[in-house]
Amino acid sequence: QSEVKILLLGAGESGKSTILKQMVIIHTEHGFTDIDQYKEIIFSNTIQSMKVICEAMERLNIELGDPGLKSSVAMIVDQPSQIEADSFPKALAEAVQNLWKD
Repeated sequence: QSEVKILLLGAGESGKSTILKQMVIIHTEHGFTDIDQYKEIIFSNTIQSMKVICEAMERLNIELGDPGLKSSVAMIVDQPSQIEADSFPKALAEAVQNLWKD
């Protein structure tokens, strides 16, 4: 068995521990036995994190590289904190991907 070391950097309350816990859950024998029951948590964490980034960009007057992505920002910001679904909605996934690339 190989060992991998990861350095997670970020401000307080930025989700470093959450990412570490999710990696342990997904990649170890000691993780959850039924990963499907945790999809909603992962989906919600994804939306909440992207929402925080979008709101911080607005507060700090950071412009989007592509102004055409304003509709993606609106879609993310308008989402509820909890995503209750078996799959991540395609339009929402595309919005997250496009904003992350920007």
